[in-house]
Amino acid sequence: IPDLLGNTVYYIAVRAFSACSYTITPHLDYGGNDTDDTVIELRNGLPVQNYVAKNEYRYFSFVNSDVTKELVISLQRQIGDPDLYVSLVDPNNVVYPTKDNSDFHSSYFEDDVVLIANPNQGLYYIGVLGYSSSMFTLVASTYEQSVQLLDGVAIIDQLNAGDESHYFINIAHYDQDLTISVTDFSGNP
Repeated sequence: IPDLLGNTVYYIAVRAFSACSYTITPHLDYGGNDTDDTVIELRNGLPVQNYVAKNEYRYFSFVNSDVTKELVISLQRQIGDPDLYVSLVDPNNVVYPTKDNSDFHSSYFEDDVVLIANPNQGLYYIGVLGYSSSMFTLVASTYEQSVQLLDGVAIIDQLNAGDESHYFINIAHYDQDLTISVTDFSGNP
């Protein structure tokens, strides 16, 4: 998209003509990185890029306030092999999720997704384990929430036939071109 207006939000929708899985990636001169060693708070639909060393954990938190929508936690690797572990926090016994103790997990070599169909209201801790030293993008969002896109950061998603996912990107400067790439793994987005 040439000649974008600065200080503008652009909305993008992907509709499935058949059941599908895909990535959506914007390319623009805009981005961010968070390298704090503490528990990093995630906001609904906002991707975070980070890293984790081999055999170490990086922890994130997400407050779910909407029990009527699915909770999707998506981990996309850029380098290495990160694995995803998620637990609902018990305020009386706070335990970080690990490979041996989590409510939900996904530990494939490529990208990982945890889908919680009926999430509880409350605080979730998300642990990313570095099976090898890894760079990754993590996003937590409630179903039907628009997901913010960051320049060069691919988001993985899955849709059933006829469903849509919604995304948005903030354009901060004038005179930028925007390219949105949707790459299908299966089906027809």
